[in-house]
Order: sequence, then C-alpha cells, then structure tokens
Amino acid sequence: MDFEPMSAEQYRALTTDELINRRDLIANLLEGDAEVDMEQLRSEIGIIEAEYERRNAAIQLRNANIAAVAGGAGNVFARSADSRENIENVDALDTPEYRNAFMEYVCRGAQMPEQFRTVGTNAITINGEYTQTTDVPPQVPTTMAREIISKMETYGQIWSKVRKLSVKGGLWFRVVDLTAEATWIDETKTSGYQKVTNNDKVSFSFFMLECRISQSLLAGAVTFDDFQAMFTPTIAKAMVKALEQAIMRGDGTSQPLGILNDTRVTTKGTVIEVTEAQFKDWRKWHSDIWAKVPTAYRDGEWTMAQSTWDTYIATMADNNNAPVSVGYNPVTGDEIKRIIGRGVSCVESDILPDFDAASAGDVVAIFGNWNDYAVNVQPGMPLTTKRWIDDDNNLEKTKCLVALDGKVLDPYGFVLLKKKASA
Repeated sequence: MDFEPMSAEQYRALTTDELINRRDLIANLLEGDAEVDMEQLRSEIGIIEAEYERRNAAIQLRNANIAAVAGGAGNVFARSADSRENIENVDALDTPEYRNAFMEYVCRGAQMPEQFRTVGTNAITINGEYTQTTDVPPQVPTTMAREIISKMETYGQIWSKVRKLSVKGGLWFRVVDLTAEATWIDETKTSGYQKVTNNDKVSFSFFMLECRISQSLLAGAVTFDDFQAMFTPTIAKAMVKALEQAIMRGDGTSQPLGILNDTRVTTKGTVIEVTEAQFKDWRKWHSDIWAKVPTAYRDGEWTMAQSTWDTYIATMADNNNAPVSVGYNPVTGDEIKRIIGRGVSCVESDILPDFDAASAGDVVAIFGNWNDYAVNVQPGMPLTTKRWIDDDNNLEKTKCLVALDGKVLDPYGFVLLKKKASA
C-alpha cells in the first residue's frame, strides 16, 4: 500500500474531520497486515498526539478568555508564534464562527457549539450580595457589543452625559479620588470651591439590567449584518430607557440609586419649591431659583419633561414679548434650548413628570452637572445573553444582560425644583 507521510505543518492545516479520518487511517494500518513502514506510522502517531494537544490547548485558552471577558478581565489572546496563521491579538468573541453561532443561538434557538460554551467562575456583587456564577451565558460578539454601546451614547438625554467608571464592586472609594474637580486640602477640611471632603466615600455593587427581546422579531435574519441591524438598536434603545429611569429615580435595592431617591441629594443639595406663577416668569427664575444655586456648581444643565419645556419655558417672554429661552441654529434650524444661560435636556414624563400633571412636592426639574453621577460597569461593559420561555404569552425570548451600578458622587451640586401648590 502506498502511504504518503505528512508533516506537522500539514497536520495543522487539516480540519477536525480530516484529522479524525487521518487518525483512524493510521490506527487501521497499525492493526492491519499492509506492508508499511511501522516506524513512520509510529512517528506520525506522535505528530497526531501533539496536534490534538495543541488544539485542545487552543480551545482551553479561548474558553478561558471568554470566561475572563464575562468576568471583566479582558478579551484578547495571542496565538503562538509558530501558528500557521501567525495572528496576534485575536479576539475569541469576534471570530466569524462565534458571530454566526451567536446569531443562530439568538434567532433560531440553536445550541452554541461546544467550543463556545464555557463554564467558569464569574464573581461579582449583584443586588448588594456577593455572588459567584458558574454558568457563563453566551456573550454578545465584540463588534456588536461596541455598536450597542456606541448607539446607547446617541440615544436619550442623560446616559451619554453621566460619568462612566470601571472600578471593583463592594469596595469603598473616596469621592475625591473619582472626581477630578475636587481639591486636595486635608482629611476633613472642605474645599473652598466644593463641599466634598476626603472623608466622603461611595461604594458600588452590581445590579443586573435585563432587556428581553422576542425571538420572532429576529427570526428573519439571514446574515450576521441583518441580525446586527435589528438586534443592536433594539437592545440599545431599551437599555438606555431603563438606565435613564434608574439614574433619575432608581430605588438602590434592585437597581442603581437614582438622584431623586438619594437622601444625600435631598439633604446636601438644593431643594427649591416653585409655584406655577414662579415657573413661568423669567424674573422669578433669576430671583427665586437661580439665585439659590451655589456659585461653584453653576456649570451644569437643566433637565425637565418635554411637555414642561414646551408649555412653560419655550413660551416664556420678556416685557417686549420676545422669547427669552429659545433660539435656533442658523445653519440647521434646530431649536436651541436654554434657560438662565444654561442648556436644557428634555426627557420623557416617566423620568420626570410634566409640571401640570405633577402633584405638590413632586420634582419637576433638576439642575446639575451629569459628571457628578457615575455609572460603574465592568471593563468593556460586557453583555451576555440567555434564552427563556415566556409561558404567559407562549413566546421564546432572549434576555440581554449587563451588570452595573450607579451613584451620585457629589450631591451638593444638584438642584431639585419641586412643584408647590399655588396659594
């Protein structure tokens, strides 16, 4: 029998099935009566064993890397220098094979291939408790995750402006170490310009933000580009909405602690009650509102419901009936929102209530620098997915999960405008 020997380099070029077939061929030749060079066969057995070890090591390294990414440790590995592809810094979560496997998992419920299924330890603090998870769910491919994060920055009015941190959960940090504006004085003395001291501390845990999406919405995706075009904006918009609601009014128990529920803001910040007459009068904005804002904290912006802006602020006029709060971009024609020389961001009424619909004591507008609120995420903001069955509606759905927390860093700079009942 003619037997063509193969080198180690040729073995590396074989697919998994080809390698198995070659191994079986060698085994059959060793057990048969064919006239072959037995020393050559034994030599190739050593090459096959070495190739299996090399491939298993590569799989273990890739799986370890995926688990590390889910735990926030990183997402890059380098192949050995003698690899036939000679590729450095290959991202295991961004290969075409992984992206396509992820698409099939989300869109059609296919099982992730064995090499992409990982079991590791991901230790984080969730909902205030230290938690270890051993089942690492499939992670969103790197390019898609970056696209989701990028789109999140363009949606909404708050998320893109708050400060993003990546610090360990469960540890206490001095606020002055997290805010560049603070001035070093001593361990107890307050800065002459800001009221945060070196004794003010903040700690972050991790809460799971869950975004659910129906499989039927994505079932029509054929290519990864089609899938990404549908999956990315849907997840990004839903997450931004939930995040902005939490940043404003989160309870701090099952979600980040929001500004309106942070007692440090209500006790150390500035709370002003305004009647309807004060709120619609530009003079009262100067004398009754702006005059009470601390000078050191006047570099922020106002935030209120869109309907509040349209009804009260956009229609505000001076003695000559000229608008005092609205301007227009001479190039684009877009409306420029400002009041008391500061920008205004408009949000939905489920984040801040409309002035007319609000009850006495409700916060209808806030002022502050969004850099004084920090959202803490794991490095790279890793997003994982998990399939589940909605038995109430008989639907298969996919959950996209991300662990994060949020806290006010400097409570002194926020101003809360509360509706006051008219006399």
